[in-house]
Amino acid sequence: MYFYIGRIQGRFELLVQNGYRHWSKQLVEKRLTEDPLVRQYVVHNDDYHFNPNTIAIYNFADNPMFGEYKTVVLDQKEGIVISTKSSKSVLHKYTKHVLISGLSLQKSIARILGLASFHSISLVHLVFFS
Repeated sequence: MYFYIGRIQGRFELLVQNGYRHWSKQLVEKRLTEDPLVRQYVVHNDDYHFNPNTIAIYNFADNPMFGEYKTVVLDQKEGIVISTKSSKSVLHKYTKHVLISGLSLQKSIARILGLASFHSISLVHLVFFS
């Protein structure tokens, strides 16, 4: 998944202003290992929860970043969050304890992210369409 970040507020905005508008899993991996500017925005948080500030969640469970971090999250407020928890765990906690059903999940995520009816939501191996 390769995407372009438009208007962003919070801590991540500083990276966007410095030319870091394009992101993908490969770019995350390369930037975290090679780019000192990007590493300034990295925080470790094993209690991270999916929330309205979540921009993207990348799964590195098969090849953990720096040998131990299974998830990298781009977050508006926190910046780049690394976690030893899997991305599946981050999303599972949200779906298990916050939502009642898949339809609620789709509507809730769309509402949190401010998505219009023509957007789709992709979670692990599932894609939800409005």
